[in-house]
Amino acid sequence: MADYDLTRLGDREFEHVIQALAKAEIAPGVTPFGEGPDGAREATYEGSMSYPSDGDAWDGYLVIQAKFKQRPAANPGPNGTWFINQIKADLDKFLDGSRGLRLPDYYLATTNIHLTPAEETGTYDRATETLTDYASQLNLKGFDIWALDDISRLLDGNDAIRRAFAHLVTPGDALAALADAADAFKGTALRASSMRSLIARFKKEAEENETFSGVIPKLQHYSNVIDAPEEIQGLEGKLQVAGYDSFLHLGLATKEQFAKKLTEFQFSRSAQEILSFLLAEVFTRFHTGVLPAIASDESQTVVLRLVQSEVIDPISDLVEDNVLDLYADELTGMLYFLTGNCHIKWTV
Repeated sequence: MADYDLTRLGDREFEHVIQALAKAEIAPGVTPFGEGPDGAREATYEGSMSYPSDGDAWDGYLVIQAKFKQRPAANPGPNGTWFINQIKADLDKFLDGSRGLRLPDYYLATTNIHLTPAEETGTYDRATETLTDYASQLNLKGFDIWALDDISRLLDGNDAIRRAFAHLVTPGDALAALADAADAFKGTALRASSMRSLIARFKKEAEENETFSGVIPKLQHYSNVIDAPEEIQGLEGKLQVAGYDSFLHLGLATKEQFAKKLTEFQFSRSAQEILSFLLAEVFTRFHTGVLPAIASDESQTVVLRLVQSEVIDPISDLVEDNVLDLYADELTGMLYFLTGNCHIKWTV
């Protein structure tokens, strides 16, 4: 057990860690939000949750907020004051009627800083007192705080998430991930069952000539470009800065093929669900089976083989009843589609 240096993540990747942990610890349906004005939230969920315990599970509308401090002070006091001020600023947004924000039933405040445990005077108790004050004003049913110590323990218990974020990966983790990447997906049968259900819904939708105007949230999430303003923009720039220029022609060509597939099925809700399901598989499999090799400075030949064996081949197996006519180039295009939108990075 160790406290991880979460400052190495950066603001946006810290948000991604929190979103991933929330999906694992609170509910798989936690909905993350991309870069941009967040309306006082990094992620939300509505419904019954497996948190904080089975006997006292939350049930309602949850808002999750992540507060990242790039350079925490050596003295924990100012860090705690900063965090409390951040909480106040966000919760004041809910109290501002002109914003029209939906009030949460539950609120989870997270941060990369250490909160001191001293009773009453410690920064953890001070932050809890602040949330208690706002809870009465907002009629919160419950709230919690994940600070550095809490997040570190959650990461201890979630190997796949810890390994997915290369800044947290130890050399031992990277080697282990290369050896047992396949083990991270022992639930392949369950995934195949889920895919069969989606395919059945697509066939029924086609038989009844159902049409859909809109984009489901999961597909919208992956379609959103989440680059920070200072980051390299576009697929070409991202591959070049990562030193993967040799992948560029493949990436551009297959990304275009996948974009055409998105357009082809834009009026089918079940098709959007299938494509979103597969994009989520690409995202997760890349971070579990490929990124550790990049973090370990493996050769591009090794990385490319892992892309094929750990990402493309297993996803191809999932679409055995290929109702959307997805071929190898379009499946590969999903990877570069996510890269271009900054959901996947080839650098650490």
